[in-house]
Amino acid sequence: MSSSWHIKKSNHNIDACNYMNVKTPQYMDWEVVSIFYSSLHLINAYFEKFNPPVPSKHNFRNERVRRDPNLTKIRAPYLSLYTVSRSVRYDRDVSNDSEVKAAMRDYNLIKNHLKNYGI
Repeated sequence: MSSSWHIKKSNHNIDACNYMNVKTPQYMDWEVVSIFYSSLHLINAYFEKFNPPVPSKHNFRNERVRRDPNLTKIRAPYLSLYTVSRSVRYDRDVSNDSEVKAAMRDYNLIKNHLKNYGI
């Protein structure tokens, strides 16, 4: 996949999140999941552009995010989104809209940081 494909997929996932937020607010868990996957695709776009190949598994991607010096500022937000997304998929419900807002803040930090790299 190309960097531009990952950016397009990220935008698609955020659009889905925004749609769910307006039309189906009972799916806050899937809003959080779509925010995480939007971030994942931005990270993949970065790796595709600067450090291929793109990791195919979460644990490999997470490790590369931890080690890449250009990603230091977004390491914590990305890994937090990964953890919360996994938690709401398998272990619990989203308790309230503040979790969605926190996830969106993390996504925006990631998106804004990666703009410095043309992502």
